[in-house]
Amino acid sequence: MITDIWILDPALAEAIARNQMISGYVIDDFGTIALHDFGTAALYALRSSARRDIEMTWTLVDILRIDDEVIPGNTRVFIIGILNGIASYDLEVARMAAGLPWVTKNGMTINVSALEHIYNIASHNPDLARKVVGLPWVADDDMTLVDLSALGVLDRNLESAGVLVTIPWFTDGVTDEEIRILTATTIPHTNTPTPTARESAASQLSEIIPWFENPPDTFHSTAAGVLTTVWIQDSDLAEALARMPWVADGVTDGESIALERVRSIASKDTELARTVAGLPWFSDGIAEDERWAIGALNNIADTDTDLSTMVANLPWFSDGIAERESGALSALGVMVNDDATLATMVASLPWFTDGIAYYEWLAFTALHYIVRYDAELANMVANLPWFIDGATEDEAWAITALHYIVRYDAELANMVASLPWFIDGVTEAERWAISDMADTAAKDSDD
Repeated sequence: MITDIWILDPALAEAIARNQMISGYVIDDFGTIALHDFGTAALYALRSSARRDIEMTWTLVDILRIDDEVIPGNTRVFIIGILNGIASYDLEVARMAAGLPWVTKNGMTINVSALEHIYNIASHNPDLARKVVGLPWVADDDMTLVDLSALGVLDRNLESAGVLVTIPWFTDGVTDEEIRILTATTIPHTNTPTPTARESAASQLSEIIPWFENPPDTFHSTAAGVLTTVWIQDSDLAEALARMPWVADGVTDGESIALERVRSIASKDTELARTVAGLPWFSDGIAEDERWAIGALNNIADTDTDLSTMVANLPWFSDGIAERESGALSALGVMVNDDATLATMVASLPWFTDGIAYYEWLAFTALHYIVRYDAELANMVANLPWFIDGATEDEAWAITALHYIVRYDAELANMVASLPWFIDGVTEAERWAISDMADTAAKDSDD
């Protein structure tokens, strides 16, 4: 990926290669790359940005250089990833967002969440996003919880957001009381909130949830808005969500995000959302791996609702989500965007449907990286008998090494995958031979 950037701007590529987060990734031993490896994510974002605009990419590199004591490395990667995503819809909005003083002020989750709202708005309406980024309370030094709630209102009410950003009391900065009003109402055409379906839904929900009328913080405000939106679409689903013990007791940041993902699923497939809400582990409270799984299911549903429904009905999905299972689902959520047919094929294999073992997860993770470089090669590997049967330890590490090779030399990667001993099944000695090839390919590329 750095080679691709070098062709566009050698100085930029050198600056990226010297970054501690990136250089640490490049020199890592084979197999240490993880699904959520931040060096990998940063490189993808920077390469994508460089192909679009070099100046913007320098801005992202400057963010990546910020000291860990100011913003942790993982948060910096999230920030540049979101800004790159915004740029994919509108470069001007991305530049404006990157210049907001609070974006790189500290590592608070609130800033990342605010950028995500701007990203969602830009993905639907770039003109509106420009107006939002230019609002005085968005462009000032701090992003407060009330400001974040106001961005959430705009994000969830895109049909009326264009009117909201022209109302003086909204553009000057909203108060807690105004946020509570906006949570339960929408403003379609006037400067004053009017009784709507949202208000009726909020009235019903307030009878179920003790904190609904007076959300104590931004997480609860977001959850209230999400539940109100779901109620309008499907009151039975919304009531089921509202009666979850962990909702009544008070939601956390992660649980608020999980509710938003269920809302997004419901907007595409109500029955699928009901399936998720009916799972035993969902009612017990949302753990981190479960939140990742719901998010991945939502990503899959964006492209293929049939595949997401199949996944949601797998026995291991219903029983509870383990770390490797949430990781596999995240990889599947990426793969379905690159090659939906391949994603469905892998998700139908017995070792995937029966429960994913560690080395099966490792092999699939490597495969989902390969498909981004060479879809034909990924399909070739996925159709090998030993991959279909479930990869062994040596075979999983061999695919991981193959992923490294294809990054630097696609022709060599295809040659390796065509070797008779690779097709028949990889032994330990052969696995190390492939790793040596990957090491050589990386060094040749650096030279």
